[in-house]
Amino acid sequence: MLIYYHIGEEILIAAICFAISLTSYKYACQDKGQRSSSRCMLFAGGFVILGLSGLIHAFIHAFHFDTNLLYQTLLGYCFGLLIIITSLSAEKVDNKKYLPLGYLPLLLLLIPGINQSLPLFAEFRPLVWISVSYLSGVVCMLFFAVFYRKKEKKILFAVGGFFLICASSALLFFPAEIGSPVWFAGHILRPVGFALLFAGIYTYRLSDLDGSILYKALTAFSMLAAIPLLIFGTVIFYENISPINFLGERLLLFLLLLSTLSSALLFSLGMILRLVKPILYLKDTVERLVDEGLHK
Repeated sequence: MLIYYHIGEEILIAAICFAISLTSYKYACQDKGQRSSSRCMLFAGGFVILGLSGLIHAFIHAFHFDTNLLYQTLLGYCFGLLIIITSLSAEKVDNKKYLPLGYLPLLLLLIPGINQSLPLFAEFRPLVWISVSYLSGVVCMLFFAVFYRKKEKKILFAVGGFFLICASSALLFFPAEIGSPVWFAGHILRPVGFALLFAGIYTYRLSDLDGSILYKALTAFSMLAAIPLLIFGTVIFYENISPINFLGERLLLFLLLLSTLSSALLFSLGMILRLVKPILYLKDTVERLVDEGLHK
């Protein structure tokens, strides 16, 4: 019965995602030719990918297929969330309209010969769920930034929805047995989160969304900070499968420190190019105007 509940949960989530994508597509058609149209289309593409991932997830459980196929669905969740993050944070989205097509290579993971060559899904399942949780948290933060700028209370539904999705995915990080309290909490919060999300998206005019350097800076910092965490998590889960010798541990520690340093430097460089440089240019321009005389 619990498996049937899980299958129904995934189908419900897929239906909500498709409904949100249709709403977003409707706004894109209304604002045809404007930049907001491309943003809405990209937003819709992200939710289409989430919906497809949910349907495939339900299909795998319904027909008791190899659990390694679940790699495809959870990575699909991650990719769909990345598309949504891009649609919210990018200042210019016209050149990103084909980004959802990047989902097509993930469909190769449905081929038995490919997914069976991967490590057992049960070993890496927690890492993928925590990645879904992290990305959901980034979207939650971005929607809160939208609320901070727009002061639209409707957006708080979307904030709450993604917060619950983030919390539920974090609970599913634990390899809890089906029917355990952790399993129940994770699989109840997810559909509730998507229902809240639908309430927020359906009542808010998506074409009012616009890019901002604030969103871009928040996203860049969050994504770059996640790189060393992802490497560290992958190493920990891999060590459960194949123990690493002392020299290998030192090399991995070096790579972890290098990735942390590189992430910090990349973010600093991005801040200089995207924020500090325009401010300094504005300062120099104002000083030049003052020197030349304000009558100009």
